[in-house]
Amino acid sequence: VDSLTEWQIFIMSLIEIECERNPKARLKDAIGPFQITPIYVEEINRLYNTKYVHEDAWDLDKSLQMFEMMNDYYNPKRSIDDAIKLHNPTADSRYSKKIKKRMELIRFNEQVRASIIDLYAEY
Repeated sequence: VDSLTEWQIFIMSLIEIECERNPKARLKDAIGPFQITPIYVEEINRLYNTKYVHEDAWDLDKSLQMFEMMNDYYNPKRSIDDAIKLHNPTADSRYSKKIKKRMELIRFNEQVRASIIDLYAEY
């Protein structure tokens, strides 16, 4: 667990903020652990000529694949600030601060890291 990269800690934080530990979360048309929208899926399919469907956003592995593909294309250097803007372009600065605060908690609290990993291992 201690060998997590900053990017992995960021992804854990993003999922925690987006779905609040409920992988079956839904907010309007945003679904799943990353709260992926139909437009997001369409963009991935356009960029990579893939055949994802919006329901794939319920699947943690497929959601993570789409998230990584989006960042491969638009954020290849894996800037966390750019990834936050890319994932939620209409969010204000509070969203970014919330994710970064969660990153600190995950980075420095082994119990929190372990509980997140356990939660998603069951998923």
